[in-house]
Amino acid sequence: MNILANITSSILAEAEALVRPEVLAVLLPILLIFMAILGAAAIICVLLQKADTGNMGALSGETETYMGKNKGSRTEFRLKVATVVMMALLLVLSIIYFIVQR
Repeated sequence: MNILANITSSILAEAEALVRPEVLAVLLPILLIFMAILGAAAIICVLLQKADTGNMGALSGETETYMGKNKGSRTEFRLKVATVVMMALLLVLSIIYFIVQR
């Protein structure tokens, strides 16, 4: 555990030595803007996806045919992939932001 703390502190010390305060003054707001845009885009992608209700459609009188069942599957798949990619990018950018901010 002590070895991990030493490695982490040495990596952070090297990162701080590489990044100058002038660069930080420009980099941090840009990272925040990208994170806000990615967050908004991920929310929109989630809202555009259909709700996965399982078999609850039978209660509301919804009937699925073979043709209607797979009609939007390609679009749904693309929205799910886009959501996962945006959330992964948001995670990476937030980790970078908090490492650089230190």
